[in-house]
Amino acid sequence: MREEYWNLIAKHQSNETTKEEELFIEILVKSDEEFKSALDDSAELWDNLEEPIVSFDKNRISNLIDKEIKKPTSMNRKQIIYQTLRYAAIFIGLLVGVVFIVNDLNSTVTITSNDIDGNELILPDGSKVQLNKDAEITYSNSILRGFNRKVSMNGEAFFSIEKSNGRKFTVNTQNYDIVVLGTKFNVKETEKGTSVALVEGSIKLNSFEDNKYDETMIVPGQRAYYNISSKELKLEKVNTSIYTVWMLDRLEFDNFSLSDLAQVFKNNYNKTLIINDESISKIRLGGSAPSQNVDLILKGLSTILKREIIQQNDTIIIK
Repeated sequence: MREEYWNLIAKHQSNETTKEEELFIEILVKSDEEFKSALDDSAELWDNLEEPIVSFDKNRISNLIDKEIKKPTSMNRKQIIYQTLRYAAIFIGLLVGVVFIVNDLNSTVTITSNDIDGNELILPDGSKVQLNKDAEITYSNSILRGFNRKVSMNGEAFFSIEKSNGRKFTVNTQNYDIVVLGTKFNVKETEKGTSVALVEGSIKLNSFEDNKYDETMIVPGQRAYYNISSKELKLEKVNTSIYTVWMLDRLEFDNFSLSDLAQVFKNNYNKTLIINDESISKIRLGGSAPSQNVDLILKGLSTILKREIIQQNDTIIIK
């Protein structure tokens, strides 16, 4: 706030303002929230100066008086209070500034899949995140520090990370951190564990609970799954499209095996696919179907395999 406003507040509290100055104060109170707040704070401080119990603010002010504003003994009481109020106002301004900085540096924003159109979120650095149903992502929105390329997430999301002059991008999950330089990968968290499937680029896993798997590198076409119960990390080569079909309106069978399809049903529909005839387990599938219509997918599968398919609650049986 402007210094002349502090001087005006000090004169007001010591009853030294003119009628014109008081009229100007009334205008500022109605039009300037910062000035009104400073005026209210100074009034409370003024009242406390006469109280026998010294408050937090008055202790600070006393120290300021001793160190900074010693004046000749001829200075009258009003002048001393005027100078004290000026330094108190400066202290209050500094305190407000410190509080703002601390709050800003710790400020975060959380976004869920319901908050964005199409479930795609563009981060401040240009990276893109596709959020699955009920997923959420949290990151810093500090004005002073800017986006620090670190996010936390719950649920399932697909990341397309922009390169940024070697600055690493970090995804914090409940079981480990995913450190990225520029890549595409799918992350899914459940109560049983955390899975990451790498489509392209390179990532490494860090910050495990017992540091046992820190610095684990993942290559494209590989999936890492950490089991919370056993505290074990499993790496496997996979068809990564299995783990990204949830983003599509249609389920694309791009050279899928039945075991691939079984994983899709498990990941996306919470259904278990049972194959009673092992002779068809290695058949490769092609084609597509609406991803939200399980019955239509099964009808097409039955036609391709020429087999009867039965649904029993969350179990699908291919005879």
